[in-house]
Amino acid sequence: MSRETYIAIYSGISNFIENHLNKIHKCAEVYKGNELLEMYVQYWSRYSEASDALSAIFVKIDNWTRGEIDKGRKERYMVYMLSMVLWKRDIFDTLEHKIIPAMLELVRLERTGHTINKRFISAVVENLVELGMDDTVSAMEKEAKKLDIYKNSFEKKFIEATRDFYTNEVRVFHMENGSCTDYLIKVETRIQQEDNRVTLCLHSSTGTPLSGCCNDVMITKQLEFIQAHFGRLLMDKMDDHLARMYRMCLRVENGLPALRKALKEHVQKEGLDALERVAAEAFNDPKLYMSTLWEVHERYQGLVDRSFSKEPGFMKSLDSAAIEFVNKNAMTIFKYLEDKDVFLKFYTQMLSRRLITEHSASVEAESAFIQKLTDTCGYEFTTRLTKMFQDIQVSKDLTSEFKEKSVDDDGKKFVEFNAKVLTPRFWPCHSESTIRIPKNLSTKLDDFEAYYVAKHQRRRLTWLYSQCRGEVTTTAFKGKKYVFGVTTPQMCTLLLFNEQATFTAEHIMEAIGMDGKSTKAVVGSLVKNQVLKSDKALEGDEVPLNATITLNDGYTNKKVRVDLSKMTMKAEPVKETDNVQKDLDEDRKNMI
Repeated sequence: MSRETYIAIYSGISNFIENHLNKIHKCAEVYKGNELLEMYVQYWSRYSEASDALSAIFVKIDNWTRGEIDKGRKERYMVYMLSMVLWKRDIFDTLEHKIIPAMLELVRLERTGHTINKRFISAVVENLVELGMDDTVSAMEKEAKKLDIYKNSFEKKFIEATRDFYTNEVRVFHMENGSCTDYLIKVETRIQQEDNRVTLCLHSSTGTPLSGCCNDVMITKQLEFIQAHFGRLLMDKMDDHLARMYRMCLRVENGLPALRKALKEHVQKEGLDALERVAAEAFNDPKLYMSTLWEVHERYQGLVDRSFSKEPGFMKSLDSAAIEFVNKNAMTIFKYLEDKDVFLKFYTQMLSRRLITEHSASVEAESAFIQKLTDTCGYEFTTRLTKMFQDIQVSKDLTSEFKEKSVDDDGKKFVEFNAKVLTPRFWPCHSESTIRIPKNLSTKLDDFEAYYVAKHQRRRLTWLYSQCRGEVTTTAFKGKKYVFGVTTPQMCTLLLFNEQATFTAEHIMEAIGMDGKSTKAVVGSLVKNQVLKSDKALEGDEVPLNATITLNDGYTNKKVRVDLSKMTMKAEPVKETDNVQKDLDEDRKNMI
């Protein structure tokens, strides 16, 4: 067919659709409100089906139209698209001033408790999205533009109406002096209703601006009113309402800090008050102190677990409060302990670990507590603890002097290195282990040992590699820089992979000089951390000695600093507890 024939057919189709739409408009323009929506939806349903059929009939016209569009003639549309453009121009644009208010009125009626036909809203929404389609633009532009009509014609007005409705509802609620608990229930209900409205009636993209509007009006602007009642809910143990308040404040910026602070202050006061109430009775029953502390902590641990979803900020507030009221009463509790030697053994073991790993929250607090123990039990009771602190301070001075000497001798900055020289009789026993240290590190250890022996000629050093920790910096994984916190055996294992890409676990054992059990555990920890790969499955947490070990090239981690030593350290507390108990049994044997 000639181009003139195609144009004539195209014009005929357009005229046919326009005539049909004029008839629809004459029928629909007399209606308003709910009746208009019903009529609009019915006509649209039949019209969209007919448009599909028309498009299927005029395939050749669509092919010709596509060629016209490709040539830059933007006034041409595919048959289905033509029907959409004409519907928008002749029906929606002329009735929009009545359709959108009718939709908003239905929403208002439902919010005030009336039953409505949700299909009227959802069908018009689908219509507006369909009218936004445009096949004359690229796929990317089409996706960006398809919601323009929906958002400009309906969503903006819907959000404005929502803001006005809930602003007025909140104002009326306060005028009637409603309670905070009633407000929490009302807001929770309203938010759920709006979520349901998006799911059942609106386009999913409306969820975000609608949620933001509700959060702003009902939560952010009422945050002071909501948070002011948190303490009362805690006192009255209204856990369900506390959970509602938490979920509500979680939705807005800066909603939780005030609640976390209030929880800490409340738990701290509750703990101190509880101990004060039982003080007289506990004088003759020391266990009452411990059971009281346990009850307070259990109550609020359960609250944080159930009502606050174990949110880290609330967990920290609870821990801080517990530490506060326990520390204030620590010496009171200690006075009533029958087995003070048991306490001292465990405290010494734990203090040792904190000092060696530098994980003490406050050295000043540790020193103050030891001084309180000294005042209560005498100097001999805390001699070891005091000497441990002295060793740490002396070690800092030694390391500092050694670094300065290394700079003077070598003319360059010394590699980051800190040594802790511990006096054996004051510190808990630690197992000695043999291990082959890499040359670049062993040279520094030898230098320090020579420096120390020259300074203290009648002393010798024994390296406790089981207690050593270090950091390894690498770019071996896709070029990203990582800083791994590792134990000494882990460090030696990883450094082997600078020499070659593959080892068996047995070769690693021979290269480092570890025993078989230690090798299986150390390499297994690196495999579980996914830094290394094994061709054989782990046996528990251990890797078989005949396994082939390679670097895991696919290793990724969002963090730059990654602590790989945690997995090898997690079993240590159990082992240490057994050792402490064994030492206690030995100390308590009758000596003849």
